[in-house]
This record gives sequence, C-alpha cells and structure tokens, in this order.
Amino acid sequence: MEPARLQRLHQILLAARALHRSVERSLQEGLSAGIGRMAVKQYMGIQRQLAEMFPDDFTITETLALETDANIPEDHMLGQVQLASSQLILYLEGLIREHRVDPGAQYADFDNLRNLGKDLSEQIINMTKTTIRRALTNVDVDFDFDIDTGKRGGQLNMEGAQLEGANFSGQSLRGSVFNHANLKDANLSGAQMSDASFSHAELVGANISGTSLRNAALDHANLTGANLSGANMRDANLEGATLEGANLTGASLRGANLAFVNLRGARLDGANLRDTNLEAADLRGARLDGAVMRDANLERADLSGARMDGVDLRDANLTDTILPEGFERMGVTTRSSGMPRPPRPPMPPRPPMPPQPRRRVEIHIDTDDDEGLSPDKPKNDDVV
Repeated sequence: MEPARLQRLHQILLAARALHRSVERSLQEGLSAGIGRMAVKQYMGIQRQLAEMFPDDFTITETLALETDANIPEDHMLGQVQLASSQLILYLEGLIREHRVDPGAQYADFDNLRNLGKDLSEQIINMTKTTIRRALTNVDVDFDFDIDTGKRGGQLNMEGAQLEGANFSGQSLRGSVFNHANLKDANLSGAQMSDASFSHAELVGANISGTSLRNAALDHANLTGANLSGANMRDANLEGATLEGANLTGASLRGANLAFVNLRGARLDGANLRDTNLEAADLRGARLDGAVMRDANLERADLSGARMDGVDLRDANLTDTILPEGFERMGVTTRSSGMPRPPRPPMPPRPPMPPQPRRRVEIHIDTDDDEGLSPDKPKNDDVV
C-alpha cells in the first residue's frame, strides 16, 4: 500500500477511535437524547470513506455497514455504534499492520503491540485455567481469575437487541443488560461480564469460553450448544435455563443457582459445582467426570445415563435423586444427606484385667554394730 493511502487509513482510524470514546462516555454518563442519531451519522460517514477506499472488501462494504431502525431508543443506537466502531477499529488496525511498508514504521504504533500482548496473555490465561483444572481432578481448588484485558466496552443496555453473530470478544461489559436479546452464535469469549443480565436471552451456539459471568443473571436463557468451557459463573443465576449439549468443561459454577436447568447431554468434566443448587435439574446423559459437587443440592435431580467417574459428592443432598445405573462402580466419593454414611460397628469390650497381688516388704535395720541380727527377725524377707 502506497504511503499516502496508508496515511489516509491512519486518519480514518483516529476518527473511529474518537467516535468510539465519545459513545462510550455518553453511555457511561447516561446521555443518549439527541446523541444516538448523530453517532449513527458519524459512523456511517467513516464507514463510507473506507468503502470508497476498498470497494472490493466485503467486510468493509457489507459486514461493517450499520443498519439501524430509526424508531429504536437512542441508547440502543449508541450501543450499536459502540459495537460497530469497536469492530471497525480492530479491522483497521489489522489492515495497517498487514500493509505497513515503511521500515521505520514498525516502532510507530505501540498501541497495536500492546493490544497484541494483551490478546496473547488472555489466550494463555484461558488455556492455563483449563489445563490446571484438568490436572487437579478431584482436588478441591477453585481458580477465580478475573483479568481485565483493558478493552473497554462500557455498560450497555441492549435489551431486546438483535446481535446475532456479534463479536464482544475480550470486551469489558460489566453490569450490561442483554435481557431478551438475540445473541445466537455471538462471540463473547474472554469478555468481562460480571453482574451482567442475560435473562431470557438467546445464546444458542454462542462462544462464551473463558468469560467472566460472576453474579450474572442468565435465568431462562437459551444456551443450547453454547461453549462455556473455562467460564467463571460463580454465584450466577441460571434458574430454568436451557444448556442442552453445552460445553462447560472446567467451568466454575460454585454457589450458582441451576434449579430446574436443562443440562441434557452437557459436558461438565472437571467443572466446579460446589455449593451449587441443582434442584430438579435435568442431567440425563451429561458428562461429569472429575467434577466437584461437594455440598451441592441435587434434590429430585435426574442423572439417568450420566457419566460420573471420580465425582466428588461429599455432603451433597441426594434426596430423591435419580442416579445413573452402575453408580456404585463409578468411583464416586460421597457422604450425603440422601445417602447416609453407614454406622461404624461397635468396638468389642475390653477383657477385664486380673487383679495384681499386693505385696508388703518389711525391712529391719539394726543400728547396733556389735550385736548381730536377731535370729527371730526376718532378714529383709517379704511378708505377705
């Protein structure tokens, strides 16, 4: 790419970054009236300039084009612009890295190198969490990573939004609202979404691996076939959610509420389910090898056909729980209210000890050196 064209690309990138920061600030301060439409107009202008430079680039001309309904609330418009601008910035940074030809320019963009380092460290952290959990199967250790990648998305209100296939990977969206939103096949891997709300959201096939969803609300959400491996969902509320066929390998669900959840055929190998509420949960055909379910509530849960090799069920509540066939041969560690520990056999009484004979010893000492011992007195003999 010629230097003039590359310089123009840098100028557009600066404009996109400025727009993204302005939108983020408006969302954080709750200022959306009169700003949403202006932000949409500015984004369309930036995207149009790029389309003129790269008319044959489908990503720029189609994928990054923003189509918004003029009747939606302006805070929703700001949310859409924020998402689109973040994707545009990432794509532009990639184009510049690919086409940079100036030998001295390799030292010019330290932001790109820093972002690359953060992306690599994030991937390493996610891989390390899963590896450590698998290595420590049956060891009750809970890893609670909450790494801030530095990618700011702000607190969004995307209730009811159509976000199918959206990319939120690595974004910081703590406390954001996605209730009733369509996030089918979306990418939320490595995102920070603690305290976020996904109540009744559609997350079918979504990639949520390594994501922090601590204290998040996912009640009645549809997560069929979603990838939640290595996710931190501690103390989250998933009551009534559908996770059929989902991958929760190595996920942390300690203290979470999974009452009445559909986990048919789900993978929970090595997952941490300590203190988790699984009342009346459907776990038919699930894979739970090496999972920690200590102190969990499994009252009326259905585990028919589940794999439970090496599961830790100590002090779990198994009242009216339907256990898989051959449960006794699966090497499960259990001592629970539903399966009481057998009483210890009484200790045999100790035989009585025979009485020891009492002995008295009398010692007679004569202090008169000239007089011998009296023949009538015993010489230090025992007297019984």
